[in-house]
Amino acid sequence: MIALMLMSALAAAPSPDEPVAQVGTNTITARQLRERAAATRGAGGTAELEPLVQDLINEALMADEGYKHGLAKDPEVVARVEAETRRLAAKRLSETGIGEAAKVSDSELLELYHGNGDRAHLELIVLASEAQAKAALERLTKGGKVAEEAKHSLDPDTRATGDYGTRSRGQLQPALAAVAFTAPVGAFSGPIQLELGWGVVRVVSREVADAATFATQRDGLRKFAEAQMAARYRTHYLKQLRKESGVALDSPFLESTGTRLDATPAEADHPVATIAGRAIRYAAVLDDVRALSQGKQGGHMSGPSVKIDFAWRLVDQVLLEDAAMKRGLGNDPVVRAQMKSFEREEIVRVSAGRLRKSVAAASGAEVEAWYRSHLDQFKVPAHRICSHLLVQEQDMAEKLRQRAAKGEAFEDLARSYSRDEGSAPSGGLLGSLDDDRIALFAKSEPVLAAAFRNAKPGQVGAPVKTHLGWHLVKCGETFAATATPLDQVKAAIGARMAAERGQDLLRQHFAELRAQAKITIDRAAFDRVGRTP
Repeated sequence: MIALMLMSALAAAPSPDEPVAQVGTNTITARQLRERAAATRGAGGTAELEPLVQDLINEALMADEGYKHGLAKDPEVVARVEAETRRLAAKRLSETGIGEAAKVSDSELLELYHGNGDRAHLELIVLASEAQAKAALERLTKGGKVAEEAKHSLDPDTRATGDYGTRSRGQLQPALAAVAFTAPVGAFSGPIQLELGWGVVRVVSREVADAATFATQRDGLRKFAEAQMAARYRTHYLKQLRKESGVALDSPFLESTGTRLDATPAEADHPVATIAGRAIRYAAVLDDVRALSQGKQGGHMSGPSVKIDFAWRLVDQVLLEDAAMKRGLGNDPVVRAQMKSFEREEIVRVSAGRLRKSVAAASGAEVEAWYRSHLDQFKVPAHRICSHLLVQEQDMAEKLRQRAAKGEAFEDLARSYSRDEGSAPSGGLLGSLDDDRIALFAKSEPVLAAAFRNAKPGQVGAPVKTHLGWHLVKCGETFAATATPLDQVKAAIGARMAAERGQDLLRQHFAELRAQAKITIDRAAFDRVGRTP
């Protein structure tokens, strides 16, 4: 029964390259549809297959049109294709050059396994001369105390008691490791020449990792080891490339920008490094730093050292791309296969973008009419500005209320005494509260919500208690409901109208292309994609 079910499932699953739709001479495969669905899910969208296959059909039509109009030679498309080719070539170099050089042999893997898995608990004394070590060994063999001998040890880790603790094989000096995993347990051995001097050692206990465990960990160890080796090889390789290119970084300029994330046009265009005529400009560095710091200016994350680090990363990427292109990896079959689809996607992107931008801008009258018909979207409800402070005791709350009544600034009292870490630094300010925000308070703290509603403008009301403690509330005058003025939103409305018109024009263009094309969908193959996870 299970075999029959398995055979049925295999028969139902489409092959990756099975045609799902035909658009003129273009074939849309099950693989393409699955990849689009996965990308849509990854972006948080709903991966319904019908609209996705229709999108793929539209894109195939627009790509063909773009090729007919020579967009493959358009400067914008050419530049993007060149940049992507260089990126993929560098990635290929990392995989086939650096990656292959970082392969780990079975013997190296076994050595790594035992280096981490073998462990020994040792007692160790390190002395200045071989003669001193021999004398200490003789005394210990005759019953001497390790702690007494350890008082003269050169190793600060063992000077107190002689106990060296439990170490892995890889943590030990080679000469010490050799003794730790061959000498009889419980017996003193030496003298051993070590980095600090001559050692006398006793193996208290040891564990040697077994072959069965190695078999279960082999794949994970190999991935870890090869990733580590690849990182080291890449670092070494990039150092060589930097040296050969003679590239220099304009560190003084980067340091002069401090922690700023803004830049004048001249600063943004400033080349922080130049490699074979290819300039790396400060704007590119700032883009990466802004992403890292999430746009927050100030502190280490937007400081000069981070900017210098990112500038070197951009330099290294260009050097790696140059090296990959010199090796001819831009024509690598894997790269070329990926570039074919990338070029089509770029042609679609450029075509769609230019079509959207071709729409006429909305006139002032049209913007105003749209504003009037959508006034509900621009309503600002009645609201008031409120602050509060929070303390644990009612008596403290009452004393602070009295101090506020005598003229002390509520903001200063909140900064000094409030236990609400979110609002205390800003003087207890909670911001603008309308009915909706107060209703949110009412769900968990109805007493506090009532205090906000009933507060007399400019006065500090009596303390109110919640599960957090005692609150003092101060609110200003209530601002009447109004609407955001047209002048403040007309630019946004114009942009929105342009986007909507551009999308309408794009849909119309797709309809025209479809009317002239022969399109078929293999519903059986399409359904098989839908049934396959």
